Amino acid sequence: QVRMDIDIDNEMFQRFLTMQDAFLKLDDDRDGFISEAELRAKCAEWNIPTSEAARVIAEADRDRKGSLNFDEFAKRFDGVFNRGSRGALTGLAPAPGSRPRTSPPAVHN
Repeated sequence: QVRMDIDIDNEMFQRFLTMQDAFLKLDDDRDGFISEAELRAKCAEWNIPTSEAARVIAEADRDRKGSLNFDEFAKRFDGVFNRGSRGALTGLAPAPGSRPRTSPPAVHN
């Protein structure tokens, strides 16, 4: 029982670190929020339709401030990281037939 609790706690902590790393890679100005402009810039960099940025903000921006704080980001992408995508924002899919110019942020453990 204790070993399982430690494993679960470690797994949750690792997932938190992965999400925190991804959040920081998107929060270019380090103000604690991911703006639509920051997300749009990453979409363009990864060859993802920039319209996805507005969709993600609309879906996840609970306080309607036009940006995502860490809690909103974590709630939106928790399932992504829980499935083991290792930092890829699979809610943001590349355009059919396109290849990203750069890779999504790598996660360092």
